[in-house]
Amino acid sequence: DGVDNDGDGRIDFPNEPGCDAIEDDDETDPEVLPQCSDGIDNDFDGFADFPADGDCVSAADPEEARPPACRDGLDNDGDGRIDLADPGCRGDPDYFSEFNTAACRDRLDNDEDGATDFPDDPGCTAPTDEDETDPAEPPACHNGVDDDGDGLTDYPEDAESCLFAADESEDDPCARLVTREITGLDRTRGNSDDATNDFNPSCRAPTGPEDVLLWRVAADRPLDGLILDTAESDIDTVLSVRDACPAANELACDDNSGQGADSHIELGPQAPGTELLIFVDSIPGPGGIWRLRMNPLLAQGANCAGPGTWECGPGMACVVGPGGSFCTRAVCDNGRDDDGDGRVDFPADPGCASAADEDETDPPVPPQCANGVDDDEDGLVDFPNDPRCGSAADDSEGPDCANGIDDDGDGSIDYDRDGDGLRGPGADPQCACAADETELAEPACADGCDNDADGFIDLDDPGCQGDPTRNSEFNLPACRDGLDNDGDGYVDYPLDPGCNYRDDLDETDPPEPPACANEVDDDEDGFIDYFGADDGCVAAADPDERRACEQPLPVWPELVQLDGTTRSELPEHTGECGGSANAPDAMFVVLVPYPAVVVAETIGAGFDSVLYARTDCEPVVCASDEPDCPDVQETEIACDNNPGGPLSRIEFDWPGGPIFLVLDGTGTEAGVYHLRVNATYPAGGRCGPEGHVYALCETGFECRPDAEGVPTCQAL
Repeated sequence: DGVDNDGDGRIDFPNEPGCDAIEDDDETDPEVLPQCSDGIDNDFDGFADFPADGDCVSAADPEEARPPACRDGLDNDGDGRIDLADPGCRGDPDYFSEFNTAACRDRLDNDEDGATDFPDDPGCTAPTDEDETDPAEPPACHNGVDDDGDGLTDYPEDAESCLFAADESEDDPCARLVTREITGLDRTRGNSDDATNDFNPSCRAPTGPEDVLLWRVAADRPLDGLILDTAESDIDTVLSVRDACPAANELACDDNSGQGADSHIELGPQAPGTELLIFVDSIPGPGGIWRLRMNPLLAQGANCAGPGTWECGPGMACVVGPGGSFCTRAVCDNGRDDDGDGRVDFPADPGCASAADEDETDPPVPPQCANGVDDDEDGLVDFPNDPRCGSAADDSEGPDCANGIDDDGDGSIDYDRDGDGLRGPGADPQCACAADETELAEPACADGCDNDADGFIDLDDPGCQGDPTRNSEFNLPACRDGLDNDGDGYVDYPLDPGCNYRDDLDETDPPEPPACANEVDDDEDGFIDYFGADDGCVAAADPDERRACEQPLPVWPELVQLDGTTRSELPEHTGECGGSANAPDAMFVVLVPYPAVVVAETIGAGFDSVLYARTDCEPVVCASDEPDCPDVQETEIACDNNPGGPLSRIEFDWPGGPIFLVLDGTGTEAGVYHLRVNATYPAGGRCGPEGHVYALCETGFECRPDAEGVPTCQAL
């Protein structure tokens, strides 16, 4: 009515603490003032009461903070249940999350049929299935009948025919296997969108649809090895190889062990007549475009003539003779001083550019690494005394990839001309790092670079196996090498308390056992540790038995840029555009209380990063086939996975409140990061608090109180 009826200096709703609504007939203040008019910053966001605190609906609002998810009247996790009707609230209206684990992975027999979760319950078609209820008609893989007559009945007994108990088909997929032959090719591609999901590899289950390729080892082309890699695929691949269709014939399996989340397999010698079945699989869901690189290494004596792309194994060359072309030990690897200069073979002879070189004759002008001069003035002369000399034939005692010269005349120069540690624009594609000795293509085990980021270079890296011609430094990290490296009785991630993630390089246990391996029910939920099925334990190394979003989350400090490493974190989150359940991630709560444009970016990262932001800690995703999809409010608001590079950037309009920012990795990648956050408040908009140096007004404006004392962005 426009009158201060109770004489407290405040008039009407929403300014009067005694008015719950416009229709309220009594302005009398309560004995205890509500939080939004008590003069206290109850939620510690730098603002007190209505209207200064944007979370206060009115002066009568009893809470300055947003209500917790379990009494906010919203279906926060999109499961059709709100607040206390949602089992994720655990009966507590003050609980901060409605999220509850899907029925098909909650470790409970929800439909009381004696089977629990995927893949054992016939009502579960995937781990994310929300309903364990069995269908009216039992599926073929849980009907008690040997449908395909192979003497094995249902899942898991008939594992060749049944991928899970809810599988509708028990037929033998090997009987209808269709392959595409790729013998002799060095690369191929395909699209598994229309493929079927008939096989599960040993290193990951379940998987999505797969394509099956065939490589025949011909009688005249025995292999010294075969390297397979799914680099540059559009989908997250899983790669496996068998020498016959049944699962017992699997030779190798890999899920994202290569660089940049690609799958990588290196097979050993393969005898003539072997037929290799190469399964290009994917994570659960629809398929997509995959790419496969094949590097066949022929054995000694093998026919190396075309057609096809053939390469002789390490230390051999393709030599043309009267009977054809065959892989033989090269002149520079035959153990003889063929040019009589007193030096034998690569890397000691100045005439040998590699072990496969067929001519040991020295050049007229000795190369820098064999001229008796300290060309780079480091006090060390020539090969093998100067470590910058890759061999006696090296014509530079300093790295070509950092000398400012286009050494190979291809129009591109060096690796990192601005010295920021990252590959620069216009960099020479053959330079693997700034320490690379030559701008020419070199094997990974002789380029002076730590290609797999494990701290070891070239022959010091166990992955090189002592062979400088090997083109992969990769070696299994301690936390997935199948060994009990620290002798504690536990092997690898997730079982060893010293392993934070699969590619963790050190299995050593911390001095004090983490909460998920200390034999104590720390969160008092009736389950103890990772080994005792506590669903809050990601791994034995998890320092908290509570689920990730039940733990106190780190708040972004009063900084624009934060430097750190994800190697000390755990794999707890995934984003819609990327990020992996196998890569450790770091989550921060960034406080931006008012509407702003927010930019978060990795201005430097030592790994292929993925960056995403949410409105809540828990991921809520709206599947396109859900009929109520438009009514579900997804929590992820931005995501960027810069393909093939370490830098990610997201930009989005923000209505105000805490942002849950996650820095993740592709595949199993982790490492050092430099993460920057900037929030820009618009002209005339609310701004502050003062300590938030990452949240400022747009250029030409500053944050200062307006006529009503409310901080807003005003012109300078």
